Amino acid sequence: MVIDPESKRALIAIGSRLRQKRKSLGITGVQLAERTGVVQSQISRYERGEVATLGPAFRKIVGELFTNSAGNRLIKEFERITRDARDRTVSEAAQVHRAGVVDAIHDDERLSEDDKALLSDLYLRLINE
Repeated sequence: MVIDPESKRALIAIGSRLRQKRKSLGITGVQLAERTGVVQSQISRYERGEVATLGPAFRKIVGELFTNSAGNRLIKEFERITRDARDRTVSEAAQVHRAGVVDAIHDDERLSEDDKALLSDLYLRLINE
């Protein structure tokens, strides 16, 4: 999934919180990897905000570093960020698709200008229902 700049900044902020918490507890990345069973390179990718997948690895890292309530809040925030990023990606793809279809209708030399306008209008009405 392509991550938009707003979501990327949010993922980096979460990663920074993970790193700060780990360091404040005096735990190295290698030690955290040993405690969680998550490879150290994956932990580092989460800490840099490079992973946008909420899977078992993220939950293990959060579970090791935070209390239940703080960890649950962080997981919910991560879920929201990745959901919003996915929704924006889908919305942008739909816009590109719509524009492509309308452009294809207008580029079709077999159609009259009236037919092009009619087909474009019908298509846009159908997808917006």
